[in-house]
Amino acid sequence: MSQIMHKWMLIPVLMLFFYPVFTQTVNTLSLQECYRMAQEVHPLQRQFGVLRQSTALRQEQIDAARLPDLQWNGRARLQSDVVQFPLEFPGIAIPKLPLYSIQSTVDAAYVIADGGMAAARRTVEQAALPAEEQAVSVELEQLKPRINELFFGILLLREREAVLQNSLDNLNARRTTVEAAVRLGAALPGDADRLQVEALRIETRIAEAQSEQAALLDALSVWIQTPLAADAALELPVLDAFTAPVQRAEYRLFDLQKQRIAAAEGLIAAGNKPRLSAWAQAGLGYPNPFNFFDNDLSPFAAVGLAFSWRIHDWKQASRERELLSLQTLSIDHRRAAFDRQLEAQGAQLRRQIEDMAALSAKDEQVVALQTRILAQVQNQLEHGTATTTDYIEQQNAVTQAQLSLQNRRVQLQLLKVNLMTLKGLL
Repeated sequence: MSQIMHKWMLIPVLMLFFYPVFTQTVNTLSLQECYRMAQEVHPLQRQFGVLRQSTALRQEQIDAARLPDLQWNGRARLQSDVVQFPLEFPGIAIPKLPLYSIQSTVDAAYVIADGGMAAARRTVEQAALPAEEQAVSVELEQLKPRINELFFGILLLREREAVLQNSLDNLNARRTTVEAAVRLGAALPGDADRLQVEALRIETRIAEAQSEQAALLDALSVWIQTPLAADAALELPVLDAFTAPVQRAEYRLFDLQKQRIAAAEGLIAAGNKPRLSAWAQAGLGYPNPFNFFDNDLSPFAAVGLAFSWRIHDWKQASRERELLSLQTLSIDHRRAAFDRQLEAQGAQLRRQIEDMAALSAKDEQVVALQTRILAQVQNQLEHGTATTTDYIEQQNAVTQAQLSLQNRRVQLQLLKVNLMTLKGLL
């Protein structure tokens, strides 16, 4: 918890990059609302739109690949020799082929059947989008521990301020009594001065707590992009759902990643299916490429069908399926490692919760005893058998005991929230 108290020093740097456009001050904020607001305004939230647009564009690319392909091509060639006929026929003029040729064509192609490749690619894209979106959601879940630090840091500082304020009120009440005794000659002026010095010290500690609290509120306001009132009520959830099953976002990510891998099976199957396409070509050529005896600039055209079928792929498909199986196995291993990590962290948090609850019970006993001793010292002070210094020392002991108790109570709540966050229940 001491680390929480020092992180406010980083707030000026944080605010330089994420200074919010405030609209309306919030007076009441629950921890779950804080999570939701921080995630909704986080820059990563815009990544969902980018992913959807990217998927839509890739889908359009897949559909466009099935449309007829139309190209304008040109070619010119100069060669050192051409075919010549060594024989001559009476009455027949055999043309001499030129050493250069020029062609300009318009070529069209259309895939009639692609073996289901386009459909398989669309399936893969459709399976990839949820996995990519869930990966962003998992990353946004990492905001919760940061929010917890700020949220409970504020609660701790408020408890500290309340304890110090109560101690200050007691000192001021005692100082009023002592000052009255000084005026009647029943006490020395130094006794009132000692109480005033101690009151000033407590006022300084209260001011420090208020300053740190304001800094943490500013940082929390940056994360949720909404201003928080200095006295905004911070509400905690019901902290009793520890036996509920784990509901981490990572588990859905693992499942979606496996579905994405399974969708790639369709690409392997489509790669070994027959394909049929039609083509057409029309253009001008010099000489005519389709007529050996036409050496003028002439039009020409041709249409046809093309068929292909990979009969043997040398076990490429089998190896690709094996790679997919290994990728699935890798995801299972990562999930098992994630389970082990959650189990270890959960066991540690449960032990810390038990220990913190026991320590809090001890602190309650200490506070009760120190308060009883303070009442005795106060009574002795009134009867002149104790000094003002004795009272101040005992009041400080009570204050420290109360601060320790409140600190442990807040830490106990934080540990419980951390355990519920770890299990994905918040």
